Amino acid sequence: MVVADINADAAEAAAKQIVADGGKAIHVPVDVSDPDSAKAMADATVTEFGGIDYLVNNAAIYGGMKLDLLLTVPLDYYKKFMSVNLDGALICTRAVYKQMAKRGGGAIVNQSSTAAWLYSNFYGLAKVGINGLTQQLSRELGGMNIRINAIAPGPIDTEATKTVTPARSSKTWLSRFRCRAWGHPTIWSACACSCCRMRRRGSPVRSSTSTAGRSSGHDSTGEARLHRVGEHGAPMARRLVDWPGGLIVFDIRTEAMTPLAEAGATLADSIADVAAADIVSVTVLDDEQVREVVDELAQRVKPGTVIAIHSTISDTTAVELAQQLEPQGIHVVDAPVSGGGGAAEKGELATMVGAERDVYERVKPAFKQWASLVIHAGHPGREPG
Repeated sequence: MVVADINADAAEAAAKQIVADGGKAIHVPVDVSDPDSAKAMADATVTEFGGIDYLVNNAAIYGGMKLDLLLTVPLDYYKKFMSVNLDGALICTRAVYKQMAKRGGGAIVNQSSTAAWLYSNFYGLAKVGINGLTQQLSRELGGMNIRINAIAPGPIDTEATKTVTPARSSKTWLSRFRCRAWGHPTIWSACACSCCRMRRRGSPVRSSTSTAGRSSGHDSTGEARLHRVGEHGAPMARRLVDWPGGLIVFDIRTEAMTPLAEAGATLADSIADVAAADIVSVTVLDDEQVREVVDELAQRVKPGTVIAIHSTISDTTAVELAQQLEPQGIHVVDAPVSGGGGAAEKGELATMVGAERDVYERVKPAFKQWASLVIHAGHPGREPG
């Protein structure tokens, strides 16, 4: 993953956190309003990772932005604002799309906002532009197997939002919301990851955690099992230690399992031990490793077993595995996780679950132990609309 920001220190801190969580990331300074800077970002990505699979356009002048009318905002400020909040998405897309096409396709996510449908002066106008840009680029990029989506959240609880929404007006805003609450950043990140995971290749997005549990119908009792504790796995597993029947974990790295054993989990000696559970969840790095692990599990699990994949994989991998194992009565659940290490520690991860409805209901109680947001996203590998 490449974390690119005009604030080099912030980008570096984010990249270091990703690495600390077990992922691979570099940071690159970028001014999205400058085509040369965007090209340098793309070149650095190709040099480090060999290509580009996805792009998330969420750069914006937002925190601390001027609050003014379209009729009175200084034109110099307006032009700079639009060069970042609207033109930046096009400039970055132009910098990367050829590299995506070389790899057979990719995915682009643009950050829009519900402000596009409300009166929000020049900020809302920029988001209207993002929606139109996304629509127009879909016609130009579709033939290259590059998918482009825009995500339009409502107000999200971030420090930047607080700088443009005084405390006194926050209460007024909330009174107009049906849910009477701010959105959480993990909701947006879950949607973005879901859009990115549809690429042809395995995603360089950080793999998430893996959890597993034994259940009987909708009664989630019995042993919980965790295969490979990497990434967010440790904090997720700690939240399952008290799961009815106990928790069993397996990782090729003994040092990853030791703290969990000290917390009360049982250590498995092999995948065979994990395969005895009714729900087995897997987190590894990419599509190739997912296939390898699932193939081994498929030789050992019994009919009715649920294999939940929390790694971010391509939609074709999820569909193929689900179809491959269906004749054996094995259910494949595609449930990528997002939110970061901090959210994992708090049990506030987000996951969009691709599964049949009855299978989703079986796994949901276990997933709710470590996720504050569990969404049914249709069949495994289904492309979000």
